[in-house]
Amino acid sequence: MLKSWLHRIQKETDRPATESDLIPSSQQDSLNIRLDGRGLVIQCSGQLSRELSPAPAVAGRTLGDYLLAPAPLLQETPSAWSNQCLDLCFKRKNGQPLYTRGWLTQADAGWRLTLTDITDIVGKVSFYERKAQLLTYTMRIAEAMRSSRQLPELTRELLEGLALRLRIPCIAIALEDGNDGWSLYQHYCLPGTTPHWWDEYKIGPRLSKLDYSGPVLLSLDTASNASERLWAIPYRAQNRICAWLLCAGYHAAQEAPYLNSEEWTHIGAQITAPLLHRLQEQQHDQEVARYNALQQLQNVGWWEYDPQLELFHIAPHLLRTLALPATEAVSLSRWLELLAPADRGEFRIRLTEASAGKSFSQHVRLQIDGELRWYRLDMQAQIREQAPCLVGTLLDIQDLKQQQTEAQTANTRLESLVDSAPAIIYVQHYVEGALKPVFFSASLYSVLGWLPEQVQQESMAAFVHPDDRDTFYQCTHTLLTEGVASCRYRIRDKQHDYHWMLDEARLLRDQWGQPIEVVGLCIDITDATIATERLRDSEERYRVLVEDSPAMICRYRPDLTLTFANALLTRYLRVTQEQTQGVSLALYLSAEQLSAFRERLSTLTPLNPIANAEICLHLPDREPLWVVWAERGIFDDKGILCEVQAVGRDNSEVYKARLQLYQSTKMAMIGEMATTLAHEMNQPLNVMRIALVNLLRRMETQACSPEYIKNKLERIESQIVRASRIIEHMRIFGRRSALEKYPFDPQKAIEGALSLTRDTLEQSGIELTIKVVPLPQVCGHLDQLEQVLINLLVNARDALLQYKSQQPTLNPQVIISANCHDHSVQLQVEDNGGGIAPHQLPEIFEPFFTTKPAGQGTGLGLSVSHGIIQQMQGTLSVENTGKGALFTIVIPAEPQPTTTMLAKT
Repeated sequence: MLKSWLHRIQKETDRPATESDLIPSSQQDSLNIRLDGRGLVIQCSGQLSRELSPAPAVAGRTLGDYLLAPAPLLQETPSAWSNQCLDLCFKRKNGQPLYTRGWLTQADAGWRLTLTDITDIVGKVSFYERKAQLLTYTMRIAEAMRSSRQLPELTRELLEGLALRLRIPCIAIALEDGNDGWSLYQHYCLPGTTPHWWDEYKIGPRLSKLDYSGPVLLSLDTASNASERLWAIPYRAQNRICAWLLCAGYHAAQEAPYLNSEEWTHIGAQITAPLLHRLQEQQHDQEVARYNALQQLQNVGWWEYDPQLELFHIAPHLLRTLALPATEAVSLSRWLELLAPADRGEFRIRLTEASAGKSFSQHVRLQIDGELRWYRLDMQAQIREQAPCLVGTLLDIQDLKQQQTEAQTANTRLESLVDSAPAIIYVQHYVEGALKPVFFSASLYSVLGWLPEQVQQESMAAFVHPDDRDTFYQCTHTLLTEGVASCRYRIRDKQHDYHWMLDEARLLRDQWGQPIEVVGLCIDITDATIATERLRDSEERYRVLVEDSPAMICRYRPDLTLTFANALLTRYLRVTQEQTQGVSLALYLSAEQLSAFRERLSTLTPLNPIANAEICLHLPDREPLWVVWAERGIFDDKGILCEVQAVGRDNSEVYKARLQLYQSTKMAMIGEMATTLAHEMNQPLNVMRIALVNLLRRMETQACSPEYIKNKLERIESQIVRASRIIEHMRIFGRRSALEKYPFDPQKAIEGALSLTRDTLEQSGIELTIKVVPLPQVCGHLDQLEQVLINLLVNARDALLQYKSQQPTLNPQVIISANCHDHSVQLQVEDNGGGIAPHQLPEIFEPFFTTKPAGQGTGLGLSVSHGIIQQMQGTLSVENTGKGALFTIVIPAEPQPTTTMLAKT
């Protein structure tokens, strides 16, 4: 029917236009347009000219100005498109298209275009084309439904295609939900529409009351939108509605006037009929698969026996399990071969009885791949076509049999374990408000030395230690009121010794809540109790040791939050033991100390869990506390740091002594350079004196010009600035070092050391060479690094002067070099003074060791310098180069590089 209908539509759309379609009549509107030779409009007439936009008869307009879409043919002159049938689409004033057809004929001094309105014909052809496309699409829907496996997704795609073709805002398929109601199987809504109309307007219950054979227009009757309509197309099968195709917010008569009710019903059937068929197929396949899966999961299958043919028919999966051919029946003789010999006789007798109409059940063993496996065989007689037939099930009970065997073995083991374990199982009956012992396990004798009948003759309380009887009675009271109880008490054995027992019992009640009996377990915990007491004593000793320790002991998380602190640390922090929890050590550390703390913790690993450092705590209302800090990381099973245990010792006095030593050495160094400093101060004074003398002489001769006076005064001022700079540097150098380390540019230390030693080196005839590149910052004290460099330069000067006295031809040299290597700064001071005796190199940094003549050195300079560099986490080393000694300083670099450049001299 559909194919014949599509053929009829195609014939109507392909029919050529006749003369009656093209020539205006009294019933058809016409349009006459006069054109000049260039194709410009001269005049428009006819009934259709009133509807054109823009208004006709305007000079200078072309025919294309009136068309809705451009026509390539009109780009040429009218003579080129005469004698042709022209189809033109004009613009109406209301914006709608005006389809026309006509011819161009030559008139006086121009052309005449006669056109007829064919809008209705074009509309009908368009309707027929839409209808043909739509019905072709619905035929493809049925074919796609039959072959697709992804049914919900395909249904949604098909609904989307139908909604786009018919311009339906929201389309859905409703199916029966099994409870005399309807539910949406799948839906599609165009973007911008609301998809909640199903639940919001309660369409499901309304559909249950409808019984139509064709489409129906339903009103949604909502308070918010009373004009909303629902176009519902039912699908009927077996004299009832099986599905609905629903189009919400859709006016079928306006949007698809080319479809009648019969065609709408056909469209709905093309979608819902194959969908229901596929859903039924899927449901059937699921039920079969579920049945087969359940049989395989339960290791059970059906089987039949034909007594006349003596053949067994068995479920396919059982045939595979039994290693039998999958397509053949099993003969009685073959079946008996599968049975274990011990089960064959009983099976023959029961099979004979079952043929007479008696059902039976038997546990048998079947031989599968050389092994025996237990099955339960159930059989029942039936009559089929006047012939007896035996049907039944075969259930794999191998696991059940194995579990029974294991349970029996476990029960035997449990009884043996209970009898020999240090635990006593007992049962007490509740009789007239009292508990009477009726059962004790055999372990009673092995634990306490009593026989069950000896304990049953007396009350259990008679065996309890007198000091624990109140506990025993309270436990019994708790048991009777709450149903469970647990307590510890001492009980006497046959040797009159007492054992600590853990008694856990439960009261059992009947269905009316009345007590029946008590089941309990007594475990001998004597050893555990003694061990607990010892552990408690050990913990007390450890607590006293930690709390009274002269060292600070604490534990903290990786974020430095304290979890424990002993009494000494809490006194330092001015907090109580309770307030320690949650206090962060970061509150007592400077920014530099905190950064170093976190960097140090990041280096802890399970293989290297220990770290040592010297930290400074800024405590409230007291001086900073310097502490020698030892940390040990505690890690979880994944190697992640969970907590840190630390021990600290007050090192403030040592730190102050070290600073005093550094300061004393610094002042001694200033004393050694006193002559040099005096010379440095004397030079600017001599320059100023000479400048003043020259100025006074000029003034006496009255030959002193203002420019001359200005030059002399400026020179005097520069010398004053030079002297002030020397005094200021000496004042800063002689000041005590800062309390904590800080980042600084090491080149400034080189410049400061040279400002105090350059002149004395030059006066001694020593050639000074400086090789310095831009260096990153280091962390420490600028004045202390400067002190180290001054000490190395002074030692180099003394060594060169001593060596020159032995080698008069020597050209003494000192080379200062600085570079960056492997994230560290390397400073070197090298001389050509002959070097250090090899046997003295290991002792060169020892305190009070010196290579200078007696009375010319304290032996502390290199020792203090070595300690200063160590405090900066660096190293100071010495080696002989063949010409002299080379001292190397290596200090870790800070991450921020500097760009300062020291000029080479």
